[in-house]
Amino acid sequence: MHVGMGAFALMLRWLTPWQAVLMALAALILNAFFLHRITGGRLLRSEERGSRFSRGVVLYPAILLLTFIVFRSRLELAAGIWALLAVGDGMAALSGLALRGPRLPWNPKKSWSGLVAFIVFGTAASAWVIRWVQRAGTWTVGGSVLSGGLLTLGESDASGRIGDAFLLGGVVGDAGATGVSGSLSFLVIGCLVATTAAALAESLDTKADDNVLVPVVGGAVLWMATLVDPELLVRAGVAGAWPAVWLAGLVITVPITFMAYVARAVDRSGATVGVLLATVLYAYAGWPGLVMLGGLMVVGTGVTQWAYTRKEVLGVAEGRGGRRGIGSVVANAGAGVAFAILAVVTPYYEAFTIAMVAAFATALFDTTATELGQAFARRQVLITTWRAVPEGTTGGVSVLGTLSGVGGATVLAVLAWAMGLISGAAVLAVVLGAFFGSTLESFLGATMGKGSRSDHHLRNLVNTVAGAGMAWGLFAFQAYLGGRTELP
Repeated sequence: MHVGMGAFALMLRWLTPWQAVLMALAALILNAFFLHRITGGRLLRSEERGSRFSRGVVLYPAILLLTFIVFRSRLELAAGIWALLAVGDGMAALSGLALRGPRLPWNPKKSWSGLVAFIVFGTAASAWVIRWVQRAGTWTVGGSVLSGGLLTLGESDASGRIGDAFLLGGVVGDAGATGVSGSLSFLVIGCLVATTAAALAESLDTKADDNVLVPVVGGAVLWMATLVDPELLVRAGVAGAWPAVWLAGLVITVPITFMAYVARAVDRSGATVGVLLATVLYAYAGWPGLVMLGGLMVVGTGVTQWAYTRKEVLGVAEGRGGRRGIGSVVANAGAGVAFAILAVVTPYYEAFTIAMVAAFATALFDTTATELGQAFARRQVLITTWRAVPEGTTGGVSVLGTLSGVGGATVLAVLAWAMGLISGAAVLAVVLGAFFGSTLESFLGATMGKGSRSDHHLRNLVNTVAGAGMAWGLFAFQAYLGGRTELP
């Protein structure tokens, strides 16, 4: 049933956006109130038979409804997201049950066969469905007619005319449509990256439902892939990330990461991934980007080590002596590195640079607020109820912790301004974005509970992305007031 419902994605070739919304709404009503009566409860899992309610069956059409609304002008992306949810996630479950095999080191409940199946089938299905939906329609571009279009970026007005727009694998300009050889390859690569991100998110041992996690992660990456300009991507590979620059990045980052390991700031897995992320960051953002990551590492490690002894006394200290592993490193630095790459390979350098700075600032806000707040605050309250809670309670906030977080984010934002990464006006947007992201993380912690280590890392990743998104939104609003319209 889960996989088979994906066949309806083929209808998006002919449906209007609001017809797609009505289809998802009808499915939501059917699944929530009538499906289990019609099937006699045969689609319920064993643990659901008592309540006769299946959360996954309801979330499936609900998330599609939200997807159709968000991507109402880009239904080919909605189709690709649907394929990830139906085929990728479904085949991962089927392959894991049928083939089994070695288990994933970060989640023994999942297997390598399921992860590989998700990536292979999800990539193929999403790329094929996107291209299927793209083949429909006709657009006028620069006076030329583009039939069976490959359009994925740039919204048309009522007449169907589009200004500068990017194709998934080609560029359309005012002078007319120009194809790029290898556009299918670009489409497949974009789907592969999105599917891999969704598959890794699905493989985590978290309380988050796959019917939400897969579309959100996969959809976000697919959308960002449509912003990539192939010419800028090639140029970045030739002029920016060529072997000498990568080698220089390794020479710089390996000794620093080794010192962090010796200082008990990271474990082996964290150090290994840290070297990779720092090298990529240096290749695409140079010294300023590396300084951002270094500021997060130095200040974050400092407050962690300072607060650790006090937290041990209170009984709220984490294990491993405060060392950060691969999950913590990726959750806190992964989004910033991704935004640094997008700043170079898309036409939106300024916007994604602000997002990069905000992602690192949000991670530092969360680290300083959590460490100092738990260790030294006299009173903590649960963010959802504002009632006093013991130190270390997930979702607890304090005045001292919040002020510490604001201070940490401000230091990083001002440092970015001093290096010319962002304008002075963007400093406030970065700090406000960091506050928003960390507040959201506290809210999620209060509603979800402590959960597993993967839940904690997932919340930290959401925290950095949300902080970057808010800073980006504030910057875009400011730019709009100033009459600028080139932001994505």
